[in-house]
Amino acid sequence: MNADEAIQILDGLIGEEFLSQLENEALTHAIEHMKRFQWQKIETAPKDGTTLLIFDNYSNDKSIDGYGVCTARWDYSLKWWIMHQRYSNVISLVNPTHFMPLPDAPQSQATSNASLQERSSPEAKE
Repeated sequence: MNADEAIQILDGLIGEEFLSQLENEALTHAIEHMKRFQWQKIETAPKDGTTLLIFDNYSNDKSIDGYGVCTARWDYSLKWWIMHQRYSNVISLVNPTHFMPLPDAPQSQATSNASLQERSSPEAKE
């Protein structure tokens, strides 16, 4: 089963009577996460300077080590994807083919636990 098939099955469960509101929210969040974190064609990537995970197929020759997966952003002035720029030194990608957004920064454990307790409290179910 691939991710698209899994998303379709899970999407069909949202709103089922046997799921609580919290379970529906968790399922919706999981589906959104699965959709967001799939490789997408580089042509659809935002070119607003946002740092993304990029797959750079440096060479079709498997004996040559390319960049593979790295973080990069679109540079307006260069009109190309760059991994790093310091002063006048620029490291750019050679053949970027796919991207995905970076995940959110980690939350503190206390914040995560408080949020879960809020949503699972008896008052939240009413």
